[in-house]
Amino acid sequence: MRKTLLILLLTLCASAAQAQINDHAIGVRFGYGGGISYQHKFSKVNRGELNAQFGISDSYTTLRLTGIYQWVFNMNDGFHFYVGPGVSAGSLSIDNKYAGKGENGLFVSVGGQLGVDYVFDGIPLQLSLDVLPMISVVNNYDDIYLDPALGVRYVF
Repeated sequence: MRKTLLILLLTLCASAAQAQINDHAIGVRFGYGGGISYQHKFSKVNRGELNAQFGISDSYTTLRLTGIYQWVFNMNDGFHFYVGPGVSAGSLSIDNKYAGKGENGLFVSVGGQLGVDYVFDGIPLQLSLDVLPMISVVNNYDDIYLDPALGVRYVF
């Protein structure tokens, strides 16, 4: 009986989670450092996102490329909730004022993304608000990198 109820519950959740994902979206993501963001639809409920970010601080400069696999859930007309794992790699350039742990060169981080977006009806615009927490695994310039951001994308 428990298995039957569990299967029924999972089926209902899966059918309620059918989101209408756009085929493509491109724009900017304003977090710690600005960047270009691209989303590509894989299925009715999955998409991938690539972000290229450039960050400048008074003591270091980074160039970061992040890839995320997302599950997208429909909350209401136009509103979506999304979550998924990701990996980030980039380059770190530090100066004499830098007090962190990392060194110049390559870094790699793993983590995920959690956010909400809204796609306007009638105009090709998507607004998103998300957070991208990452844990460093190579060249720990930050043990935990937390990147909240606002995204503005053209959908097509």
